[in-house]
Parts: sequence; structure tokens; C-alpha cells
Amino acid sequence: MNINLKDLQKDLSANKVYDAWQYVESLLETLDYMELSYALLGKVDQHQKDAIRQVNQETFEALKANPGKRISITQTQLNRKNINVVGLEIGSGLFLRKTTLEFFHYARLCIDILSQIINAALFGDDAFPINTKNLPLLITKRLKGMNALSKLHSLISGILTNSELQYAMAFDNYVKHIRTVLVAIKNNLLFSQGADQFDILPFVFRGTSYPATNAVQKAEKIKDEVLELVDQVLTEVQTQLPQCQGTRNRYQLLKFIQRFNETEVGMQLQYTSFFLEVDNSINDLSGEISIMPLIVNPDGEIYHFVLDFDKVFITLRGQGEKGVCGIAEAVPLQDSNVLYRKFVVKAASAADYAEYIATFLQKYTHIHLNYHALEGEIITYKG
Repeated sequence: MNINLKDLQKDLSANKVYDAWQYVESLLETLDYMELSYALLGKVDQHQKDAIRQVNQETFEALKANPGKRISITQTQLNRKNINVVGLEIGSGLFLRKTTLEFFHYARLCIDILSQIINAALFGDDAFPINTKNLPLLITKRLKGMNALSKLHSLISGILTNSELQYAMAFDNYVKHIRTVLVAIKNNLLFSQGADQFDILPFVFRGTSYPATNAVQKAEKIKDEVLELVDQVLTEVQTQLPQCQGTRNRYQLLKFIQRFNETEVGMQLQYTSFFLEVDNSINDLSGEISIMPLIVNPDGEIYHFVLDFDKVFITLRGQGEKGVCGIAEAVPLQDSNVLYRKFVVKAASAADYAEYIATFLQKYTHIHLNYHALEGEIITYKG
């Protein structure tokens, strides 16, 4: 791909839509699966053809050397078509059928994941829930009404008119729902009629007929189309990131204070507090905000984590514990893919913060944080 993925990752974080990166990572891994499946199809298909060609040559030589005698092709010879995977012998035909199904499934997944990336990267808190049915269709409809995203709309809607991509989606749907394996494999022995065959049989899905085709050649065409589409979509998404929506109430810079008591048995945590700074008051914030601690180091390394803590104190900038003027209380998580957790903002006083500190050890037995993703201080004292 032409796109610089590291730059894309940085841009996602800079525009407060870093939750899209998890889908980019999923896409990249699925692309690897697809390309590996394609490579295996070609290699194993050639392996079985070479094995049968060798058996045919041996049989022909035996017939010439022993005229009039009956020559048999043994099962041991035919088993040369099989492949060995860490000591497990697998029939080449079975392996090719399995890998063909996998290739088309991974190609289909790559196409679908693009909608998830667009959804998270360009719509922020206004994105459709990730488990929304018909997400690609909904994304296409939303893009249609946005002039700035017309090129992206053209790329996504173009999937519907791309014959190779439509074939991949139809094949995967057909196999998944109708549960018919459409792969035919035949290798010709010495006096067999016809050519070697590794084909996808003709099928009809939702009223459209798809003719028989060579499996390896079709996989190559689809692989190339998927890779081109992915590169074009990711490039356009990166271009449009400055126009992304739904990020006004997202916050990534979070500060913390941890206080430890040094005792004879070691350091004991007294409390941990998280702070979101404002310039004037809690009126600087909306009633509901989204928080994911994230920091980009000077070397470009990005650190983040999901804040699974229920309270963040709002404080005046630079005043820390002394400037507490509000509190953000977490909304229960509804989805494991949510990185920017929602909090409801309320007024709070110094007395509320003092009560929080006094009751911390009674309410919290475990706390998770990534120190690399936060700014803050750790205070120790003897007592």
C-alpha cells in the first residue's frame, strides 16, 4: 500500500478519533490472512499438479520399459499430492477447498471493515454503534449527503458496481447461507480425458448468475481489487480527518495524582485521583463528555488505555487538587470496542473531593492505569 500507516495512526490520535485505529489494525491483519490464503492456493495447486505430472511420467517410463505388462498406480504415489503441515498430512484437494473458502471470507471482511473505519474515524461520538445492522449501507447513505466526503462516497458506493468485489461478497454469502462448497478439483492421470481443474463452479445468488471460473485466477483479481480499494479508502479517510465530526466533547489529556504511604511493610497506596483541566469552570464542558487518556511521545509512540474508573475530577488549569470545581462520573460501558468512555459532568466542591480521598480505600480495591498515557505525579510520605 502507498499510505504511510504510521502517519495515519498519528493523525487519528491528533484528531481525537484514535478508536478507529483498532479497526485499521484488524483490517491489516485480515489483509495478511487474505494474501496468505491466496499464496497458499497457488503453491498447493502447483504442488499437486507437479506431483501428478511426476506420477504420470513414472508410469509412462514403466510402460515403455515393460511392454505388455500391467502397470498400476499406487496409493502411495497418489499421496504425493498431499501436503505436510507440522507432521500432519493433509489431502491437497481438502486443503485447497478449505483455503478457497477462507480467501473469499477474508476478502469480504476487508471490504466490510472499511465501513467500520470510516464510521469511527469521521463521525466520532456521532458514529453508528458498531453492532448496527447493515452498517455499510448506512455509512454509504450518510456519506452521500456530505459534499466534503463525495470522493469517499464514490469509493464505497463503487463496490456495488465492481464485478470482482461483488463476486467475492456473493461467493462468501452463498457458501455461508446456502452451505454448498463450490470448489471443483480434478487432476488427470496418464490416460484421463480433459485438463486439470481447480475451479469455482457456477452459482446464482440473489438473482445474479456467476459463471464457472478458475479459482486461482479469480482470487488474484479479487486480491488486487481489495488491496487497491483499501489503499484508496484509507488515503481518503486520512485526508478528511480534519473535517471529522463528533469530537468536540472528546478529551485525551488527563492528569493524575497518586499518594503512597511508606510503611515498614512497603509502599501502600492511599488514593489515586484523575483530573481534567478547564480554564474557567465546569461550564467550559458540556453535560456529557468522552475521555480516553492518550499521549504521543516525541518519538511518535502512542500510549493510551480505556479509563475503567468511575470518577474524574474537573479542576482549574494548573491548580490540581486545590482547583476542584466539578466531577465527571462514568456511564456504564455498553460495548467492549468503546475506547472513549462517556462521563456525565456535575458540580463538585473541595469538600466532595476531601470525602473522596477519605473513603478511597473503602471503595476501591483495584485500579488500572497506564502511566505512559497520563501526565501527573506520585507523592510518597512516611506516616
